[in-house]
Amino acid sequence: MDEKQTEDTKIEVEGIPFLISTDSLKYLPQKLYVDYNPTLGYKLSSDEETFKYNLRLTRRENK
Repeated sequence: MDEKQTEDTKIEVEGIPFLISTDSLKYLPQKLYVDYNPTLGYKLSSDEETFKYNLRLTRRENK
């Protein structure tokens, strides 16, 4: 998990925080999906395309 950088936007969905860089926001569609497949791992996609397979999500311990 990354730490929030100055240029990042924090979006929380159903209690799960996501950090997205300002540069990335310019190119991403309005809706993104995080799906899980036991064989392929987590997948980041939109209605138009798949951005990344085999993502690793970890729980960050609060300090």
